[in-house]
Amino acid sequence: HCEYSSVYGGSDLVGTKLNRQFHMANSTDKGLTWNYEGPIITRDAPGNPRPEPEYSGSLWDGGEGDFLLYADEEHGYIYIYSGHNLWPKPGHKGPRFWANHVSRCAISDKLAPGKWRKFYHGSWSEPALGGKASYVNGGYTIYSSYLKKYLAFQGDGGLSFCSDLAKQDWSPIFRIPDGRWVRDDIWACSLTDANKTDVSRFDKTLYVYTYWHAKPGAVYRIDFDKGETPNTLGYIVNGVATPLYATTMIPTRPYGEPLYDNADPIDSRRVRKVSYESPEMSYSDGWSSQTSPVKIRTIVTGAAIISEADATVKAKLSGTTNSHVAFVFKGSGIYWRAATGPDCGKADVYLDGVFQQTVDLYGDFTPYQFGFIKTGLKEGVAHTIKIVVKGAKNPRSTGTVVRHMAFEYSAESYQASDGFCSVMGKNQWQYQAWDGTAFGNLAFNTEKNLWTTNKGSVVVGPNYQTPDDASDAVRKWVAPHGGTVRLEGLVAQNDAGGDGVKVQILHKTAAVWGPSLVTHGKPASHDFTLDVAAGDAVIFCVNKHGTSINDSATWDPVVTFVRK
Repeated sequence: HCEYSSVYGGSDLVGTKLNRQFHMANSTDKGLTWNYEGPIITRDAPGNPRPEPEYSGSLWDGGEGDFLLYADEEHGYIYIYSGHNLWPKPGHKGPRFWANHVSRCAISDKLAPGKWRKFYHGSWSEPALGGKASYVNGGYTIYSSYLKKYLAFQGDGGLSFCSDLAKQDWSPIFRIPDGRWVRDDIWACSLTDANKTDVSRFDKTLYVYTYWHAKPGAVYRIDFDKGETPNTLGYIVNGVATPLYATTMIPTRPYGEPLYDNADPIDSRRVRKVSYESPEMSYSDGWSSQTSPVKIRTIVTGAAIISEADATVKAKLSGTTNSHVAFVFKGSGIYWRAATGPDCGKADVYLDGVFQQTVDLYGDFTPYQFGFIKTGLKEGVAHTIKIVVKGAKNPRSTGTVVRHMAFEYSAESYQASDGFCSVMGKNQWQYQAWDGTAFGNLAFNTEKNLWTTNKGSVVVGPNYQTPDDASDAVRKWVAPHGGTVRLEGLVAQNDAGGDGVKVQILHKTAAVWGPSLVTHGKPASHDFTLDVAAGDAVIFCVNKHGTSINDSATWDPVVTFVRK
C-alpha cells in the first residue's frame, strides 16, 4: 500500500489528500533481502501519474488503497479488494467518498506486475495497471462450506454474501444493529475458523478479530444456523430496501454531480437536472415545500465522522395517499432524486403509465439519493415518470412522507461546474479574459482550483466569475456540432458592499441575453433556446459595473442540446 502526496497537498477536511496504489516486492530468503518488482494495481490514469486537476467536477480520483487480500486456492486466484477514494478539490467542503474495487491474479502467475486484472462491468476485462473498475460489495472475505457462499465483512459492521467470486455477485450490504463487531476506532478485521487454523474457509462457526493500531481489540464468535428474521427491512443499509447507491458504497453516499471521468455508468451519466421547483413538474394537491438544515457526513469507520459539511436541503413533501408528481422528458434514462428519513414512507413509481416498483424511503435522513433509476429507454420520444405517495410505511417509520427533490434525465448537457477542470477546452469549456477587443486565455492555479490572470485579478472558478477593472471574466462554451441548445442559469452576487456586475451572453460576437445588472439580493436568470453551428462559441461574460470591489458573481450555466 503506497501513499504519496497529491498536487493538492493538504486538505481542509481530513488531513492529507493522497494518491494511492499497490506495489510488489518479493523475498526468497524469508525477508532478509527484498527484490522490488513495481506497481501491480493503480487507478485509471495510465499516462499521467498525477492528474488530479484534470478530473472534471468537484472531485478527483485518489486511486486504489487499503487492500484486503483473499486467497481462493480451490479456484486458483488471489483477490485484492481495494478502497477507492474520491477526494474533494480545493474550495469544495463536501465529504470524500469511498467504495471498493476488486482485482485478481492467478496463483500460477505469482502475483507478478502485469498479470492482475480488474473486475469491470461483469468481467475481468481491464488491466489492473491503469484499467477501469466497477464498485463491488466485497471486503474482508472468507468462505463458508455450510452456507456454500463467500462472506464479506465491512469496516462499518456490514455483511454481504457471494456465490461466485468470478462473477462478484455480492448481495447488498446488511448492517447488523446493536451487535456490531466493530466500534468507531476499531474496524480492521481478521477472520478464521473454529479451530483458528484456516483464514480462508470455515463451516458454521467463525471468529472475527477486530483491531486498529495500538488500541485494544476484541474477538467475536459468530455461529451460523437456520432461522428466521421477522423484519429484515431494518437490517438493510440504513433500513432502505431499494437499490440506492448505499448498496455499493461505504459509507452511504448521496449522489452528487455527474463524475464524467468515473468508470461507473451511473456516476459518469450525462444528464439534465430538473429541480422540484421547476415549472416542468406537475403536482397534484397535497404537496408543500420544505427547507431543512442538515449535516452531510462521511462515515467510514462505524459511527466515526471523518468529514462533515452543513447543507440546506430543499424538497417538495407529501404524506397524502395518492398524491403524485409527474414529469415529461425525452431521453434514454431517468433518475429520481429523493430524501430518505425516519418519517418517510413508500412511493409507487410509474413510467409511461406502467407500474415499475414500490420504493421504501425509510432510513436515516439522507438527501440526494436516487430512489429509482431506469435506463435503456427509447430516445427521441416523450416519456412520463410519475411518483405516487402510497400512504404505507415501514413498521419502523414514524410517517408516510415522500420527499421529492429532482429528476435527472439523459441528455447531451454541459453544466459548467460538472465539467470544470484544469484542461482548457475539456467538456467544451474555455476560460478567458476579454478586454472588449480580444480574448486571452487564463492560466490554471492548481493550489486554488481556479483559472486566473498572472496577477490573479480576473478569476473563473467552478461556478463563479470575477472581473477586474480592465477585463471581463469569461466562461466560453464551444458547440461540438450543430443544433438547438437550451441555455439555463442564475447569476447572483453573494457579497454585499459592491455596486453590482453587468452580465451578458454572447453568441459569437452578438449579445443574445443582457447586459443585465446584478446586485446583492437581486439576481438575474435566463432560460432560452439558441441555434448553433459546429464551432460556434456561446460566451458568458461578467463585467464590473462601477468598481470591481466585491464583484464575484455566482453563475453555473447549463447548455443542453434539445435538437441536433
